Amino acid sequence: MSLKQIAEMTGVSISTVSRVLNNREYNCASEEVKTRIWAAAKELQYVPNESARALKRGSTRADESPHRSFAVILERFHSLDDDPFFRELFRSVEQEAFASGCTICSVYTAAELSDGKLPWVSESAVHRTNQPASAADTLKISQSAPATSAQKSSRPDPVTDAQNNSRPDPVTDTQETSKPDSAIGTQKDSEKKADGYIILGRSTPQTLDRLKKHSKNIVSISRNPTQFEIDEIICDGKAAAACAMDYLISKGHRRIGYIGDCSYEDRYVGYCESMIRSGLPLDYATILPTDQTTESGYEAMKKLLQSHTIDAVLCANDATALGALRARNEQNASPASANPRPSRQLTGHSDKDAQASRKADTDSSMRIGSQKKPPLMPELISIDDIQAAQDVTPSLTTVHIPGEDMGKMAVKVLLDRIQRGHTEKIRVEFPSRLIVRESCR
Repeated sequence: MSLKQIAEMTGVSISTVSRVLNNREYNCASEEVKTRIWAAAKELQYVPNESARALKRGSTRADESPHRSFAVILERFHSLDDDPFFRELFRSVEQEAFASGCTICSVYTAAELSDGKLPWVSESAVHRTNQPASAADTLKISQSAPATSAQKSSRPDPVTDAQNNSRPDPVTDTQETSKPDSAIGTQKDSEKKADGYIILGRSTPQTLDRLKKHSKNIVSISRNPTQFEIDEIICDGKAAAACAMDYLISKGHRRIGYIGDCSYEDRYVGYCESMIRSGLPLDYATILPTDQTTESGYEAMKKLLQSHTIDAVLCANDATALGALRARNEQNASPASANPRPSRQLTGHSDKDAQASRKADTDSSMRIGSQKKPPLMPELISIDDIQAAQDVTPSLTTVHIPGEDMGKMAVKVLLDRIQRGHTEKIRVEFPSRLIVRESCR
């Protein structure tokens, strides 16, 4: 598998493939082209030639560190397509791993983990730790397929943790190595034990306990910290929600709804605490639990608009907000919401009456013009700051979660643990920040 093969699969030049795979800051290729190139590299099981990379760096020998493979666990979704934040986060993890000479050997989603079992671990293996790898410990490498609609409906799950900052990784383009299947990360028909596990978002306690019995090389990326059960890369969801709420309340909003996960979710806790701290009543009729997808956000917002009068809505993630924004746009575009001012029919009236009527219209227009134009109601704010947040109309006001940096750090922390760089559980916390756009300004 070579750059030439990737170029043939994607319909671009070899030099474009090389630049995308080699240069983190290369931005000339479109996001769609970058996505095709990375998908082809993964499908072809492309592994950079370490000798060539060493030569390009000016070193006399290749990096002697062993090749590592990681498995990614995404238990709250059936597919990376269910949440754009996690899709972008996964891209960051994948590219940072590639830049470090590692590969993502598999992705396990809700479909594989719905019964609480680890599909790559036998029943006896979970009771052994620090044992030499054996057949029972091997990881079945299989590319997860999106779940069918039947699978999704059979596993309702209102708990998610929020991924297109595309960041290509430095992969040497001077030489490529074709390795046998047994030596390469992404394999469909062979077995290979993963060296470490990266959890995107929250995982159930049952799965986490079983995973810890199987391996110590685990790191999670989440908005909901644990009690130092594993290495964690977090951005505090409660603080992010409080940031959004402080902004809404500072604008004078008092009737603020919430759409998103409400089960053991820090963002929901942040919403509630902000309402209570500000002396605002919690109206549970305007708090709508969802599975935090675009479609559920759309349905929840329609329900809010039909049944309640609210000033603003906090959506737990951008995927939810995109659906809510669509529902709000439809409501504002409907004839009933337009409420046009009726024109005056003056036929048959005297000139004096006509003059009085025109004066009344002028006075009314002046009064309206002197007032601040009311915002499009209700205003929307969210958490994540995915690429689509700035592309949608109106653009989405949101709290930025630094997913790209969190993904990079997760790979670094996991490699450090594998190499015995640290033994205690560590937590790296990133800050969030408000991004004001058109949906709430």
